[in-house]
Amino acid sequence: MVADLNRIIQRADLYAARRFAGIPLAAQAVEKAKDSRRLKPEELANNNRALLEKAYPGELASNQHVFQVVILAAILGAIVWNLITWKYGIPSSSSHALIGGLCGAAISHGGLRFVLWDGIVQKVLIPLVGSPVMGFIIGFILMTTIFKTLAHVHPGRVSAGFRHLQVLSAAAMAFTHGLNDAQKSMGIITMALVSARILVEPVV
Repeated sequence: MVADLNRIIQRADLYAARRFAGIPLAAQAVEKAKDSRRLKPEELANNNRALLEKAYPGELASNQHVFQVVILAAILGAIVWNLITWKYGIPSSSSHALIGGLCGAAISHGGLRFVLWDGIVQKVLIPLVGSPVMGFIIGFILMTTIFKTLAHVHPGRVSAGFRHLQVLSAAAMAFTHGLNDAQKSMGIITMALVSARILVEPVV
C-alpha cells in the first residue's frame, strides 16, 4: 500500500514537472515572435493609433484605458466562474471560461460587432465538438489494435511493459498541456500590451 502510494506521488511529481517545463518553452517561442514586431516608442505610437482607429473608429481608438478595463473584466469573469465550478464540483474548462469572459466583456462594452464570430466558430465551437469525437475514434482504433496485437501475449508481460509506457505517456501529456496553457496566458498578456500600445499588433 505504501509502495503504491509512493509511486503515485512520484508520478504526480513527474506530471507537474513536465507540465511546468512546457510553459517556459512555449513562452520563449511567443517572446521571440513578439521581439520581431517590437518598434521604437515613437513608431509604436503612430502605428498603434492607426491600427486602433481602423479597427475601432471613433473615440475608442484614442482611449486605451477602456480596453484595459474590458480585459480586466474578462479575466475576473473567468476567475469567478472557475471558483464557482470548483466550489460545487462542476466540470469546467478554464480556457472556455476565459473565452466566454472575453466575449461577454466585449459585448457588454461595444456590442456584438466587437466579437470575431468566425474565429469563435472555427477555433472554439468546432474543436469543442470535434475533439471528443476524434478522441473517441482514435482511442477506439488504438485499443482495438492493441488488443488484437497482444491477444496471445502473457498478461504479466503486457502489464510490465505498459506500466513503464504509462509514465512516458503521462509525461508527454503533461508537457503538451503546459505548452497549451502557456499560449492562453500569453494571449491575455498580448492583448493587454496591444491595448496599451506597447505592441503594434497581436502576435500569439
